[in-house]
Amino acid sequence: MLKTVDVTFSYTKDSSFNFPDIELSDSQSLLILGKSGIGKTTLLHLLAGILKLQKGELEIDSNDIGKMSPKELDAFRGKHIGLVFQKSYFVKSISIKDNLILAQKLANQKKDIDQIKDILERLNILDKMDKLANELSVGEQQRASIARAIINKPSLILADEPTSALDDENADNVINLLLDSAEKCNANLVVVTHDRRLISKLPNTMQL
Repeated sequence: MLKTVDVTFSYTKDSSFNFPDIELSDSQSLLILGKSGIGKTTLLHLLAGILKLQKGELEIDSNDIGKMSPKELDAFRGKHIGLVFQKSYFVKSISIKDNLILAQKLANQKKDIDQIKDILERLNILDKMDKLANELSVGEQQRASIARAIINKPSLILADEPTSALDDENADNVINLLLDSAEKCNANLVVVTHDRRLISKLPNTMQL
């Protein structure tokens, strides 16, 4: 469950973003559309707890994010929120498998190699498990990013412009992977983008 009420955010005193309210029940998905500079990434970072909530209410599974300390929020994010960025970010010196083990460790979860193998197999990159990120294609890196986002079975998956640089076929593959992963985790999926091709896949749409 995801719910926001009267969320606003300001980088300076002269300008602020005022975001529409969001209310999603379990397993619902949402596509947030808007042009560059309208606040899409800001909203995603607020939902992820990367930016501190300045005004309004934000609940994930009935947990009030605005009342958490930074330490509590870090722990909550690791266990309950999966992030997929437009550009993949991995620790470059270790394998994809070790990046996923690190994600488990940072969320205070037990190392679970069987779970890692299962997720990578479902994403068709099990054979890349021991490779470094820079040894993977762009598409394989995106799938590895999805694996990292869902490794701890999050309640909420957030994706920032996951398809904007992709052709139609690869964009379709990525959004299908996200939807399938969210379904298997019983998670909410929120995608922020200017890519209107995704409307057919995510008909529950909000325009910023």
